Amino acid sequence: MGLNYFNVKKQIVITALGLMFACTAVAALYTYDYSVGSAIPDGTATGIYNQQTISGVPAAIQSMNVTINVSGGYNGDLYCYLRHDDNLVVLLNQVGTTSSDSFGYDNTGFQITLRDTAPQISDVHFYQNASYALNGNGQLTGSWRPDGGSLATFNNADANGDWTIFFADLSGGEQSTLVSWGLEITAVPEPVTVALAVFAGLAMVGSFAGWIRRRSRQGERRIS
Repeated sequence: MGLNYFNVKKQIVITALGLMFACTAVAALYTYDYSVGSAIPDGTATGIYNQQTISGVPAAIQSMNVTINVSGGYNGDLYCYLRHDDNLVVLLNQVGTTSSDSFGYDNTGFQITLRDTAPQISDVHFYQNASYALNGNGQLTGSWRPDGGSLATFNNADANGDWTIFFADLSGGEQSTLVSWGLEITAVPEPVTVALAVFAGLAMVGSFAGWIRRRSRQGERRIS
């Protein structure tokens, strides 16, 4: 039996629609964890830097979270920021300090996720004013909003490249250790990339449709 052009055409339309649906931008989660294990110099703004390089993410940042694991020390002493390209977000800024309290909170460490959508009304700076929990090592746990910044600063940026986290202990007395940190990046392909994929797929479908049409006409001529 020969190919029925109209049935094939119907199948091509269905295939094209499926292709367009498949090429629709879908968010993907990219997770990175970095072990450091370095002491943060006590009582100096010099601090420590840890830089990591990301590659192979074929999409722009839609949203992101940051995980930090700091042990020991005195939480109210710590200042921390995250930098990527020309963007910088302050994550910790001597939590608990006020104009009348220059020491801040005396808990020992963090094992937290910083996210813009954390359920707490306030950011991590005044975590003791909210419902909070400490683990067996005295570290603050849970999800919190960054201290004095928004991770949306990185939205729409290319996730690839260098990411640098910086910690400083701005008051002497006890020493903290940066155990590890990480990134949770939700990214979606740029619209132009998706469009090019759709157009390329439709072009292939169109070429196949033309080939089927020519085969159908050749068959009709042979029959006549």
